[in-house]
Amino acid sequence: MTDRLTQLAQKGRLAEKRERLAALKIKVDRLKKDIIHSLFTLESDDPVDIKEAHALQAAEELCEVMREFRGIREEVRQAEHG
Repeated sequence: MTDRLTQLAQKGRLAEKRERLAALKIKVDRLKKDIIHSLFTLESDDPVDIKEAHALQAAEELCEVMREFRGIREEVRQAEHG
């Protein structure tokens, strides 16, 4: 009974991690688009219009998200391959 509960709990945690990975992939995509939009606005070719502070903030957030993504991905791999 205890082994079965442990297996179910592990499967639940693994499912949660996979859901988090999917959410992080979406966030990475949004951040990439945000950076591109901040640096290369379609409205103007004038460098004054570049929002470097916004792009920098998005890039820093992207780095944090990628660190979390890689860590969770490694946890999932280890759990799947024992």
